[in-house]
Formats: sequence, structure tokens, C-alpha cells
Amino acid sequence: MKKSELLEEIKDALQREQPIDESMQLSDSEEWDSLSTLAIISFYDRLFSKTLKFNEINKVKTVSDLVNLASDKLE
Repeated sequence: MKKSELLEEIKDALQREQPIDESMQLSDSEEWDSLSTLAIISFYDRLFSKTLKFNEINKVKTVSDLVNLASDKLE
């Protein structure tokens, strides 16, 4: 998967209409809530066969952090 495709998946999981970039602070986004967290966990499992642990999600602050969790799976 390309990074641009992952960013689109993250945008969809956040149910966000505005564009996102890697520097975006998730806590500043009203879309970052428990449902979007579950959506992120679900699509990482589905797309990358990667189970995200609670402590990994807790450390996520930016979109870049989410991208880095899948960096070994990106083209």
C-alpha cells in the first residue's frame, strides 16, 4: 500500500471530509474519538494483519504516528 492510500484510509476512518496531512494533531480533530479509534484498529488488522495494542494507540498523537505504525507495510 502506498502512503497516500493509507492517508485516505485514515481520513475515512476519521469520517473526515477535509484533507489530512501527517502533521495533523489528532487531539485537535473533533473526529478523533472512541469510534474512530476502533475503526483505525479494525482497518490496521484488516489491511496489514497488524493487531494494535492499547498502549500503541495511546501513544498516537498525530497522523504521522499512525503512518509510522504501518511503515514496514508501505511501498
